[in-house]
Amino acid sequence: MIQLLLVDDEAKTRNGLLNHIDWTKLGIDMLQTAKSAEEALELCEEYRPDIILSDIRMRKMNGLEMCFALREKYPLCKIIIISGYADKEYLKAAIELGSVSYVEKPIDLEELEHAIQKTVKAVLEDRSYARNNERLLQNQEFLKKETFLSLLKLHKADGPVELHELLPREYERFRICVLRFSKPVPQTAQKKREILQHLEPEKVMGAEGFVYGEFTDNRHMVFLLCGNDLLVSEESKIVKRLGAMCKRPGEDLAAFLSLGDPVSSPGEIHSSYDHALAAEKAVFYKGYSHMEAYNERKEKKIVLNQDYVGGFQSFLIRGDEQAAQRHIRELSSTLQEMQAEPSAYVLSIYFELEKIIIAEFERLSLESREKRAEKYQAEMQVMEGLDTIAEKEAHLISQIRELFAMVQKDQSNSFMITRVMRYIGEHYQQRDISVKQIAAELYITPTYLSSLFKRKTGKTIGEYLTKVRMEQAAQLLLDLRLKTYEVALAVGYEDPNYFAKIFKKEYGVTPSEYRERKLGAG
Repeated sequence: MIQLLLVDDEAKTRNGLLNHIDWTKLGIDMLQTAKSAEEALELCEEYRPDIILSDIRMRKMNGLEMCFALREKYPLCKIIIISGYADKEYLKAAIELGSVSYVEKPIDLEELEHAIQKTVKAVLEDRSYARNNERLLQNQEFLKKETFLSLLKLHKADGPVELHELLPREYERFRICVLRFSKPVPQTAQKKREILQHLEPEKVMGAEGFVYGEFTDNRHMVFLLCGNDLLVSEESKIVKRLGAMCKRPGEDLAAFLSLGDPVSSPGEIHSSYDHALAAEKAVFYKGYSHMEAYNERKEKKIVLNQDYVGGFQSFLIRGDEQAAQRHIRELSSTLQEMQAEPSAYVLSIYFELEKIIIAEFERLSLESREKRAEKYQAEMQVMEGLDTIAEKEAHLISQIRELFAMVQKDQSNSFMITRVMRYIGEHYQQRDISVKQIAAELYITPTYLSSLFKRKTGKTIGEYLTKVRMEQAAQLLLDLRLKTYEVALAVGYEDPNYFAKIFKKEYGVTPSEYRERKLGAG
């Protein structure tokens, strides 16, 4: 879409041009008019024309003054000047302004149309050039990134790496630094720009050094430092700035910096990268907001002098919350002192501790089996996603606190069960006694009460009510003064036949047979 702004303080001229030129045929898609230079300046803020067609002679600010002001703000805008004065001074000013065309009054429509067509063509050529440049820049950035990733992974099968795509010249030393973030970065391109802007690599490294940085995934930004020994050392300004980025207070996104060894050739960059990844494992015991340089060492076997899993379980069984928390902190402290890396053995300890807590939650839980299974999977995924000892410790302690809060609630629940039993003992004679009625007395929901009672006693409230009624009925049947239907009414049954059926199910004989056996035996 090409937009043109027509500026002339004479309404007759404006209307004449609007009505006598086929603007669409000339390639103009949108046309706006202004009756003064001041109005044109305001319109340009929103309209942003590609072409300005303006008279030179206007009241207050003339066309040239307006165009000079607009050229400063919108340098790509093309200008066509219209004037009734074909003197050299105006022509010279228009040339200095860089106007595309200069059309004299009285206006020759054919000449003006030719000037507009020529200007439209210039606009389209500029756009094509800009798009090609943008594609070229995108291609260059793509080639740089591909070259960089090839150096990190040393894809020999892909053929020789074109270093000139990435490195502006030859350097003595190379070093890889990896910035690992505590959680995924949502917009890596934007974050990359922010980090490089903060680092100011050109200013810090100078002409003798070079820095390239790229996200390899949404948690890792990898930097290639190039220069002499001093420029890539741990004491260099660029490394210090990277380290400082990990320790900035108030940052929502924490980071950990790991450094590979300096190497002497581009072909060894992959080795420095491997070393940086090895050093990154230190985040497990150091935590974020720290840095670690590669230090070649043999992986030491972690041997714990006590059974942390068994000991932890015993504290939970005994109900000692403080001891359980202390146990977790001691484990974390021991592993940090040993500089334990996230080996399968170390991780298995934390997973076993989590499983013990989950088992206790399940024992107390009132949820369905499906929901308990979902919670188990969710908790194990949370544990797996925690990167550091400190994070795993904090999560387990949080779980312990939640567990003991539930235990305390469970103890209060036991008292609630006693209240239910007492209520049934006092009201079993009522024919319309129900779970809803009992729940209302205790100020809890019927569903929760039913689930709680079943878990605590192994019986439903209805089963327990029937048991109490049958026990009372068995006592009343020993009184010969009471008929069977009177016993049924006394324990809450209006229908004697239904009462007899329930009684036989409980004791294996009818109420009459039970009375005969008991009294006959006496």
